[in-house]
Amino acid sequence: MWSILGTSIQLGKQVTFKFAPSRHSYFTLWRRFAQTANNNNLSTDLPPHVLIKMPALSPTMKTGNIVEWKKKIGESVAPGDVLADIETDKATMEFESQEEGYLAKILVPSGTQDVPVGKLVAILAEEKEDVGAFENYSGTDTQVEESKPDKAKSSSVQTPTVEKGVVFGPAVRRMIEEYHISDLSSLKHSGAHGRILKDDVVEYLSSTGTTSKKQQQQQQQQTKQQKPKSIADQSSSVTPSEDSATHRTYEDIPLNNMRKVIARRLTESKSQVPHEYCQIQCQLDKVLELRNIWKKERNVSISVNDFVIRATAVALRRVPELNIVWDEASQSGKRMERVDISMAVSIENGLITPIITDADRKGIEEISNTAKELIRKARQGKLKPEEFQGGTFSISNLGMFDIDEFTAVINIPQACILAVGTGEKQVVAKDSQLQVATIMKVSLSYDARIVKQKDAIRFLREFSDNISSPQENMLL
Repeated sequence: MWSILGTSIQLGKQVTFKFAPSRHSYFTLWRRFAQTANNNNLSTDLPPHVLIKMPALSPTMKTGNIVEWKKKIGESVAPGDVLADIETDKATMEFESQEEGYLAKILVPSGTQDVPVGKLVAILAEEKEDVGAFENYSGTDTQVEESKPDKAKSSSVQTPTVEKGVVFGPAVRRMIEEYHISDLSSLKHSGAHGRILKDDVVEYLSSTGTTSKKQQQQQQQQTKQQKPKSIADQSSSVTPSEDSATHRTYEDIPLNNMRKVIARRLTESKSQVPHEYCQIQCQLDKVLELRNIWKKERNVSISVNDFVIRATAVALRRVPELNIVWDEASQSGKRMERVDISMAVSIENGLITPIITDADRKGIEEISNTAKELIRKARQGKLKPEEFQGGTFSISNLGMFDIDEFTAVINIPQACILAVGTGEKQVVAKDSQLQVATIMKVSLSYDARIVKQKDAIRFLREFSDNISSPQENMLL
């Protein structure tokens, strides 16, 4: 028995909510009731609380490292507050709370590595005076409850519901469009009033990944067998060893989550995708001349990479056959309407590819400003998932490191990546005359399953024309 207008609500689990109209809205009361009624993991002998579990902050994330908790025990937490910094397989990201309350217990401390997605990491109490009740709480009841093979519970989690008037924010809308999720009933609606949250979309993407069930089971089994260890423990495990056969000493260098994922994805790409390559040379002199003019007359600093991004976007608009991604489910390509350029950025622990969205619709100055902001956020670990997940075409530029030329591995499920080298002074023939020109070599790696060689050649010619004559090809 319960009454929404009464002074208290008592549920079948003997959890009582006190209700003071002057402090709580009816919506807050209803949210508490719904959480308690639907959450079988709430302990019956503790005050009302919310379980905080390790989130899936990227579609490929299986485990994560808790770098640092940003909230202390007893501090208030509101929706949108940053609870902790978490190192995922992509980057170090902020874990934002979706609930309100007071941090009552941290079950997994800062520095813990390889925490499985879904593991209980903290507790939020509904009221500040209830924080002390969780001082000795270990979460063992919850773990036992979760470990039981409850078929009814499993089916209730996996089965989405279709609701009228589905609500979601701009970030969620972008992710839905990015990953072409047409059936919204496939998503959870874990937010208030059936609102779809980013975590719901990420969980859906993770659950519908391209790996086989057998591989997922193996990964889950390995994760369970691995004992979480702190970052300090892992760094101290780098100790000299000796090869018994050669008697040579060596050191075991453990990989962080990002490096592990990079290694796995590169292996998948090279072993599963038939790479083919094309190269072309471009004259940079007019681009360099424009850069100097903009710097002197407008005091605007435009990098060569900004021109490369713009030239690539314009070339893709004219040769849309390369703006394509591989769909594992249908074993076919999907030509994308939007031109979203992923640019490889080196960060402390690995590599990440922030995205210039709608690059073909942005001018060179807007591309430059957007790129600078994304690079800054990438190196500070502040990128949002939608800022580095997705993309339709990748660029890797090593020209600033004086690399003449190289070939890059395709960033699956994309079909193409452009490897850009440095500009070098060379003697070239023009109109039967020898002259010195700045030449840049670029190499295109493409998926031969869905990209034809003739289209790859067309693209490179368009790109070379755009770079060699930026004004004539409307790169500005």
